[in-house]
Amino acid sequence: MWYILVVKTDRTIERINHLLDSHYAEHPHARPGLADLAIAAAELDGHPLADQPDLLRRAAAEIVTGHPGADADDVLLWAEAQAAASA
Repeated sequence: MWYILVVKTDRTIERINHLLDSHYAEHPHARPGLADLAIAAAELDGHPLADQPDLLRRAAAEIVTGHPGADADDVLLWAEAQAAASA
């Protein structure tokens, strides 16, 4: 029975992703940027840098220059490194 739940969950995720892709195709400005994703991840995780969105925005801008495929976790790690280096 658990496999039915997995299949239903996978289908739900596929539908949500399709809806989001359609929405972003019509409204590309609505897609969150890397900095927005990093800030949201920090807030959801209770990360100590969650209350420093400017630092996370700078880190996101910096990291994509050398790592264009960076994700929100990469931004948080880079921001931590920058904060530690300046402490």
